Amino acid sequence: MFKFTIIKNNYKNTDDLAKTLKKVLLDNNNIFDEINPQYIFIIGGDGTFLKTVQQFQDKLSEIIFIPFKSGGSGYYTNKNEIEDISNILTQINNKSYNIISYELIEILNDKKTNFVCNEVKILNEIKPTSIKIFINDEYLETFWGTGLVVSTSSGSTGYIKSINGAVILSKTNRLFQLQEIAPINTNKYRSLNSSIILSDEFSIKLEFKNYGKTMICDTKPYEILSNFIEIKSSLKKANVLVCKDQTLLSEIQILRDIFIKDKETIE
Repeated sequence: MFKFTIIKNNYKNTDDLAKTLKKVLLDNNNIFDEINPQYIFIIGGDGTFLKTVQQFQDKLSEIIFIPFKSGGSGYYTNKNEIEDISNILTQINNKSYNIISYELIEILNDKKTNFVCNEVKILNEIKPTSIKIFINDEYLETFWGTGLVVSTSSGSTGYIKSINGAVILSKTNRLFQLQEIAPINTNKYRSLNSSIILSDEFSIKLEFKNYGKTMICDTKPYEILSNFIEIKSSLKKANVLVCKDQTLLSEIQILRDIFIKDKETIE
């Protein structure tokens, strides 16, 4: 017996699926708890997963996520099939399941800390923004342009990839990266304009002329509460249950299936 909740996307075709899943879980004498669940069943795409991580970011050490893909992209949510629910329940009851732990970054925002599974974005598409960048408190540059994005290793296949960031394959080194968004490069304003990949030995400090700006953490906006924020690798993780009977995809397979049209193998 365990406490659970179900988070789903807004697609109509997931309504019945969520109702059926809830009935199965309750019929197995489990307890529906939206506030303090032990397991969160997610029906949707990666956006739904990331919103759920944000919603429960203060309880990540107490929660295991169980995602089922029913939406757009599925880098995080392609781990389980809804048809395997009885097998998953058996594994939970026996405490014999596989866990993928996704590394997070944390953002110190005044006295509040936000945890991010994918990326944090600071941007202004109306007019150029000015941001001083420090690495381990050492001044690097003053950026002028649309904004900045800092992503985790798993988040490197998301937004940051679309603006020419690097795809990072790493499971143990707690790597993250900083990428500029549309920098101004003139004789007056010049910046590195290259992805910087950092280990957990480094932290990033971003200093703003005027605070009150907004940062977007895994699709959720937060007001920046002081004239700087600090970003670094976190010891916290987002733990995802993977059904044992499913063939586990390698990082290379996932990249090939999501991004590369030609899926032929080389003999």
